[in-house]
Amino acid sequence: MSNQGLREHDLGPVAFRATALLFVVALLFGGATRLDVLVPIIPRLVAIALILVLLAGRVRLFAGWSIWERLIWALLLATPLLQLIPMPFDMWTALPGRSYPAQLFTTLGIAPAEPLSMTPDRTLNAFFALLPAFAGYIACRIADSEQQRSLFQITLVAALVSAVLGLAQVTSGAGSALYFYRITNSDSAVGLFSNANHLASFLAAGMLLLAYFVYSRLENRTSRTPIRGPLLVAGIALLVLAGAILLSQSRAGFAFAGVAVIASLMIFRGATGLRRKALAVIVMVLAAGAVAGYIWLASRPGFADNMVRYGSEEGRLQTAPTFWRMIQDLFPFGSGLGSFDPVYRGYEQASRLIYNYLNNAHNDYAQLLIEAGLVAALGLAVFAAWWLRQSWAIMVKPRGNGADIVMRRVAWTITFIFLAHALVDYPLRGAAISLLFAQCCAILATAAQGRGVQSSFAHHGNGE
Repeated sequence: MSNQGLREHDLGPVAFRATALLFVVALLFGGATRLDVLVPIIPRLVAIALILVLLAGRVRLFAGWSIWERLIWALLLATPLLQLIPMPFDMWTALPGRSYPAQLFTTLGIAPAEPLSMTPDRTLNAFFALLPAFAGYIACRIADSEQQRSLFQITLVAALVSAVLGLAQVTSGAGSALYFYRITNSDSAVGLFSNANHLASFLAAGMLLLAYFVYSRLENRTSRTPIRGPLLVAGIALLVLAGAILLSQSRAGFAFAGVAVIASLMIFRGATGLRRKALAVIVMVLAAGAVAGYIWLASRPGFADNMVRYGSEEGRLQTAPTFWRMIQDLFPFGSGLGSFDPVYRGYEQASRLIYNYLNNAHNDYAQLLIEAGLVAALGLAVFAAWWLRQSWAIMVKPRGNGADIVMRRVAWTITFIFLAHALVDYPLRGAAISLLFAQCCAILATAAQGRGVQSSFAHHGNGE
């Protein structure tokens, strides 16, 4: 590092390496969301180190951010901290949903000061869980296009590793040592994740990244550059990703893989060197492979049970009225981030009791409203307004060069997949997916400015 230190908007190679390390660590160790799994601590520590590196470089971390971005992150980071501030007994017992603990403490004859959160330890954990995405967003927001490409490459490699691992897991059987988490979908491909659904949506994002790099290769090739070799490699990689999604047995994954394929074909429409006949062949091969894979998967024991589990065993759709009652009872303050599991147990109907438990709402929007009330509603509204504004700039009135436009559209589609998945699951609660989501949002943030992402990882020896 230069003796002059890191200058404003000039992070240098050290900061880029720290950012790349965060991505590698988060993708390797950020696949679980349970409180009793200690591995996610590793990406959180690396995220803190990255923030310290940026601060040590005297970089203006939020330079160029819009008011929308500042407000979204302020709400995200401040909410759990405010929910941890102790309040006098008379104040916190007057909050909605606190009647039972109020009666308990009154009976015991004590009046302790307590925070808004019903589960302070879980709320503190929720705050630290935000740090990888926050640190990644800061770095990616001021990275240039080449650094963004490098980070996308790391993610694509991780997706392929996860896919190969998922194929090996299913081949090895439910008791295989290749399943890294004690509580997992041991009859499906999970890769580096603990949840098969999360793997499937991550691999769908990997399909888009694969299409983006193939597109870049086609756009930059000369008439003498060989094309069959790269396309063959990309085709094999695509089959690996698609095969792992099939073996995840994730219905959401099947749908998002379709979204990724359609978006990829739209990207290739503008690529040089590919004619309509070639695209038609690609579509037919993908369709034939999907049908053959699905037929094979349907013949596997237990597949039908897995496919209907959503409506019968877990009954997630049937919990919607309960979630709505929880939102109403706890509004406007909520129960505290991370508190859903213990709070839901007080609302769970006897007729719905099963051996499994609902550790999350499997609807992140409903869960946020339960845990943070009015603040969550405000935050979701602000984010939706920002995301729609960036969507308009990317899809309807794109600015910048062709490479930046394609990168932003790929990033937008990835955010769409994760936001849609959050309606029926909780993919963004793990460091691996939340960091990729944060990177894509950082890319979207530059859409309305009509330029590539700011160059911040420049080398020091540039004479300035």
